[in-house]
Amino acid sequence: MNGSYSVTATDAAGYCTGNAAVDVGTNLHPDYLPLANLYNSTKGDSWFNRSGWLSNCDPCSGWFGVSCTDGRVTELNLGNPVNRTQGNNLDGPFPQTVGGLLKLRKLVVSFNSKLTGPIPSSLGQLTDLRYVDLFSNNFGGAIPASLGKLANVDLLYLGFNGLTGAIPTALGELKSIKDIHLGSNNLTGPIPSSFRQLKTLQRLALSGNRLSGSVPDYFNEFPALSELYLTINQFTGPIPASLGTINSLMVLSLAVNQLSGCIPTSLKNLCGRRVEINGNAGLPGGGDWASFCANGSGEYDGTLTTTKSGYWHDQTVWSCGALPHFGDQVLLQNTITIQSGKSSQAGYLRYTTGGKLIYEAGGQLFMNP
Repeated sequence: MNGSYSVTATDAAGYCTGNAAVDVGTNLHPDYLPLANLYNSTKGDSWFNRSGWLSNCDPCSGWFGVSCTDGRVTELNLGNPVNRTQGNNLDGPFPQTVGGLLKLRKLVVSFNSKLTGPIPSSLGQLTDLRYVDLFSNNFGGAIPASLGKLANVDLLYLGFNGLTGAIPTALGELKSIKDIHLGSNNLTGPIPSSFRQLKTLQRLALSGNRLSGSVPDYFNEFPALSELYLTINQFTGPIPASLGTINSLMVLSLAVNQLSGCIPTSLKNLCGRRVEINGNAGLPGGGDWASFCANGSGEYDGTLTTTKSGYWHDQTVWSCGALPHFGDQVLLQNTITIQSGKSSQAGYLRYTTGGKLIYEAGGQLFMNP
């Protein structure tokens, strides 16, 4: 029953340890039980630093990593101040009861490689959160759609975990977000169309996943976007010309995808900045950025080159993702077939080693230099 008691509790109880006067019931600190559960769930006795934890009933009395405002826990940082890449040796699942820290504004539990299980969906209840750093742990499963309820969050770091599935459409509701890092997981599917709403975004890091589809053409609508990382995915299609019109863009990383077509002329505006487009076999020179900036190599200038064997009328076999027209200079470096009954056109035709043109019955090529 409620009241004040003098108790002696043990660590095994999971509550207030040591000899203390304890207020039981409504007077218990509202953030005590969620933190006690976190401690026990992640083997707190083995943390590198557990100073103050469960030594009394007031988390605001000097517990390591806990900061308070007006008597409520507003920051929980269980990193390692000596070695920031080592974490604090949290071991086990991150409990759903963390959703009881209703005044929490900053959550940092990065670099705890033994931290497992799913990301708690209850984090979506913490609408005061501004900063969520779950970077480089061992979380698995899907990203909870409930994180889309964090209307005030500025930073969301979920990179370097084992997350799977699609990026939730609900993350497009993070109208105050400035920095999203979901890289180095196992995420699949396209970038959600709802991301077009993230007008405050300054950095988007999605590299090292298995994302697919096309690179969205709306990033030029983000007035402060400075860094875009989409490297090592499975994106296809052309590089959007609109990327070259983002004056604030300092880093553009599209390397190691399946992009094809010409390098848009507008990207000359980014020469001198950090741009990575290499590792895309469908781009001229595989994505030779230095050559593009030096002499325009790779932009459409009336010259089209085959990038793989296939049919003449398949746009994906051409360096600029467009079929040759009258007057175009065509370089064949693969085996290209003009299908039966199809008419093709070009201005000038040249072969390199490996280049070959095959006509099926009724196939035609008209030349008009």
